[in-house]
Amino acid sequence: MQTSYWLLGICLILSTFPLRAQTNCEDAAQIIRLAERDLANRTYERAINRLLDARDICAAKKDQVNRLIKQAFQQIEGEKRSAKQAQIESDKQQKRADSSLSVAEQVLDQMYFYEGKFGLTLKDAGE
Repeated sequence: MQTSYWLLGICLILSTFPLRAQTNCEDAAQIIRLAERDLANRTYERAINRLLDARDICAAKKDQVNRLIKQAFQQIEGEKRSAKQAQIESDKQQKRADSSLSVAEQVLDQMYFYEGKFGLTLKDAGE
Protein backbone atom coordinates (compact mmCIF):
# COMPACT_ATOMS: atom_id res chain seq x y z
CA MET A 1 0.00 0.00 0.00
CA GLN A 2 2.85 2.33 0.87
CA THR A 3 4.40 1.84 -2.57
CA SER A 4 1.18 2.76 -4.37
CA TYR A 5 1.07 6.11 -2.53
CA TRP A 6 4.64 6.71 -3.57
CA LEU A 7 3.86 5.97 -7.19
CA LEU A 8 0.75 8.10 -7.05
CA GLY A 9 2.74 10.99 -5.59
CA ILE A 10 5.45 10.70 -8.24
CA CYS A 11 2.83 10.54 -11.00
CA LEU A 12 1.14 13.67 -9.69
CA ILE A 13 4.41 15.56 -9.51
CA LEU A 14 5.49 14.47 -12.98
CA SER A 15 2.12 15.34 -14.46
CA THR A 16 2.60 19.01 -13.54
CA PHE A 17 5.71 19.39 -15.73
CA PRO A 18 3.85 19.53 -19.06
CA LEU A 19 1.42 22.03 -17.54
CA ARG A 20 4.29 24.21 -16.38
CA ALA A 21 5.91 24.04 -19.82
CA GLN A 22 2.63 25.08 -21.39
CA THR A 23 2.31 27.95 -18.91
CA ASN A 24 5.88 29.01 -19.72
CA CYS A 25 5.02 29.19 -23.41
CA GLU A 26 1.87 31.15 -22.62
CA ASP A 27 3.97 33.55 -20.55
CA ALA A 28 6.44 33.80 -23.42
CA ALA A 29 3.61 34.57 -25.85
CA GLN A 30 2.48 37.42 -23.60
CA ILE A 31 6.06 38.73 -23.38
CA ILE A 32 6.36 38.54 -27.17
CA ARG A 33 3.18 40.60 -27.55
CA LEU A 34 4.66 43.23 -25.23
CA ALA A 35 7.91 43.17 -27.22
CA GLU A 36 5.99 43.66 -30.48
CA ARG A 37 4.31 46.70 -28.94
CA ASP A 38 7.72 47.98 -27.88
CA LEU A 39 8.97 47.55 -31.45
CA ALA A 40 6.02 49.53 -32.74
CA ASN A 41 6.80 52.27 -30.19
CA ARG A 42 10.49 52.16 -31.20
CA THR A 43 11.71 51.22 -27.71
CA TYR A 44 14.18 48.73 -29.08
CA GLU A 45 16.28 47.94 -26.03
CA ARG A 46 13.23 46.97 -23.99
CA ALA A 47 11.84 44.94 -26.90
CA ILE A 48 15.07 43.00 -27.40
CA ASN A 49 15.41 42.31 -23.67
CA ARG A 50 11.84 40.99 -23.56
CA LEU A 51 12.42 38.83 -26.61
CA LEU A 52 15.53 37.31 -25.07
CA ASP A 53 13.55 36.57 -21.92
CA ALA A 54 10.78 34.93 -23.96
CA ARG A 55 13.33 32.79 -25.80
CA ASP A 56 14.78 31.63 -22.47
CA ILE A 57 11.33 30.78 -21.11
CA CYS A 58 10.00 28.81 -24.08
CA ALA A 59 12.29 27.10 -26.57
CA ALA A 60 9.32 26.45 -28.88
CA LYS A 61 9.12 30.21 -29.57
CA LYS A 62 12.78 30.43 -30.59
CA ASP A 63 12.18 30.93 -34.33
CA GLN A 64 9.53 33.59 -33.77
CA VAL A 65 11.73 35.40 -31.26
CA ASN A 66 14.78 35.29 -33.55
CA ARG A 67 12.70 36.71 -36.41
CA LEU A 68 11.51 39.58 -34.20
CA ILE A 69 15.04 40.31 -32.96
CA LYS A 70 16.21 40.47 -36.58
CA GLN A 71 13.30 42.81 -37.34
CA ALA A 72 14.33 45.04 -34.41
CA PHE A 73 17.86 45.34 -35.73
CA GLN A 74 16.57 46.10 -39.22
CA GLN A 75 14.40 48.88 -37.80
CA ILE A 76 17.36 50.26 -35.85
CA GLU A 77 19.52 50.27 -38.98
CA GLY A 78 16.71 51.98 -40.91
CA GLU A 79 16.51 54.71 -38.30
CA LYS A 80 20.29 55.15 -38.39
CA ARG A 81 20.15 55.60 -42.18
CA SER A 82 17.31 58.10 -41.85
CA ALA A 83 19.19 60.04 -39.18
CA LYS A 84 22.29 60.14 -41.36
CA GLN A 85 20.26 61.45 -44.31
CA ALA A 86 18.64 64.06 -42.08
CA GLN A 87 22.09 65.15 -40.87
CA ILE A 88 23.33 65.51 -44.45
CA GLU A 89 20.24 67.57 -45.38
CA SER A 90 20.66 69.68 -42.24
CA ASP A 91 24.28 70.40 -43.15
CA LYS A 92 23.21 71.48 -46.67
CA GLN A 93 20.55 73.79 -45.25
CA GLN A 94 23.07 75.24 -42.78
CA LYS A 95 25.49 76.01 -45.63
CA ARG A 96 22.69 77.71 -47.59
CA ALA A 97 21.71 79.76 -44.56
CA ASP A 98 25.33 80.75 -43.90
CA SER A 99 25.72 81.79 -47.54
CA SER A 100 22.56 83.89 -47.43
CA LEU A 101 23.66 85.48 -44.18
CA SER A 102 27.02 86.33 -45.70
CA VAL A 103 25.36 88.04 -48.68
CA ALA A 104 23.03 89.97 -46.35
CA GLU A 105 25.96 91.11 -44.22
CA GLN A 106 27.82 92.30 -47.34
CA VAL A 107 24.79 94.33 -48.39
CA LEU A 108 24.44 95.83 -44.92
CA ASP A 109 28.15 96.66 -44.83
CA GLN A 110 27.70 98.74 -48.02
CA MET A 111 24.84 100.77 -46.57
CA TYR A 112 25.20 104.10 -44.88
CA PHE A 113 22.68 104.80 -42.14
CA TYR A 114 21.73 108.44 -41.65
CA GLU A 115 20.83 109.20 -38.03
CA GLY A 116 20.36 105.47 -37.46
CA LYS A 117 17.08 105.57 -39.39
CA PHE A 118 17.61 105.75 -43.11
CA GLY A 119 19.72 103.31 -45.05
CA LEU A 120 21.43 104.68 -48.11
CA THR A 121 23.49 102.78 -50.60
CA LEU A 122 25.95 104.14 -53.06
CA LYS A 123 26.06 102.78 -56.53
CA ASP A 124 29.50 101.70 -57.66
CA ALA A 125 30.86 103.53 -60.68
CA GLY A 126 31.61 100.21 -62.35
CA GLU A 127 27.99 99.14 -62.44
